Amino acid sequence: MLGAVGDLPVNLHRYAQGSPEITRYLMFRDRLRAHDDERARYEGHKRGLTGREWADMNLYADAKGPVVEEAIGRAGGPPRP
Repeated sequence: MLGAVGDLPVNLHRYAQGSPEITRYLMFRDRLRAHDDERARYEGHKRGLTGREWADMNLYADAKGPVVEEAIGRAGGPPRP
């Protein structure tokens, strides 16, 4: 779901109650908050993607996917189903 808050674009992820994705992404969030090196790795990857044109936001999300999945794995989270 793409929307805006003031002048800032936002991309909201929404999952059904009980979805395993909720736990996975909370683990990702917590991993970034607790590990400066993990946060720097994710930031560096995202900065590397900023110069590209994205025909679809899903392509951008896919490009971030491997780094996100690695962080979730290091947090002890399950692999994406």
